[in-house]
This record gives sequence, structure tokens and C-alpha cells, in this order.
Amino acid sequence: METLIATLEEQLKNSTKMPSPGELAKQASEAVQIDNETLREQVAHLNGRIQYLQEQIEEQQASAEKEEATVRARILRYKERDVQQKKELDDSRIELDNVVKSEAAARTRIEELEEALRENAGTLENHRAEIETMRVELVVRQIFLLRPSRR
Repeated sequence: METLIATLEEQLKNSTKMPSPGELAKQASEAVQIDNETLREQVAHLNGRIQYLQEQIEEQQASAEKEEATVRARILRYKERDVQQKKELDDSRIELDNVVKSEAAARTRIEELEEALRENAGTLENHRAEIETMRVELVVRQIFLLRPSRR
């Protein structure tokens, strides 16, 4: 047991012993190398991520430019359609004004024709009355001429 205790005390002394400056430098150098390796891996990973994100940005920009061109083309078509509709509306208004003027002129002409027709109807009645008068006179003359004279 005494030898066992002596061995353990010896191991304890060795374990609590301070490492030498060379060992400390070696351990520090190894830690720095491990840190550097870890940092290199992180940098490589982050560079890959940056490149991936840059590609996504470029794709989004291309998509946005394409969409913008599509929207601009659609807006242009809408503006052209709007101009065309305004032109058609103006043409329709002019046509409506012309139709209203034509209607007014036609109404005036119809009124003139109705007045002329009334005048002609009156004249026709006068002529019929005159013809009837002449017929009666003719019948009276024929009767007078056909009757034997009493002289």
C-alpha cells in the first residue's frame, strides 16, 4: 500500500506541475492553428453564401426588369386604348350633334310640308267645290237646253 500511495503522490506532483514555456507555446500554436482552420472554413462557407445571395439578387433584378418592361408595355397599351376611346367618344359626340341638327332640320321641313299639305287640302276643297258648282251649272244648262221651248 505504501508503494501505491507513493506512486499516486508522484503522479499528483507530476500532474500539478506547471508546463514549461515551450509546452505552453506549442499548445498556444496548436490552438491558433485550430482557430485559423475554423475561421477559414467559416470564411469559405460565408463566401459561398455571399455568392449564392448575389446570384439570387441578380436573378431578382433580371426578373424585376422583365416585369417592369411588361408593366410598361401594358401601360402603353392602356394609354393607346384610352386615346382611341377618347377619339371614338369625340367622334360619337360630333355624330350625335350632327344627328340632332339633322333631326331639327327634318322637323322643320316636316312642319313646312304639313303646312303646305294643309294649304293644298284647302285649295283642293275649294277646287272640288268649284267643280261641283260647275257640274250643277252644267246639269242645269243641259236640262235647260233639252227642254222644249215654249214659245
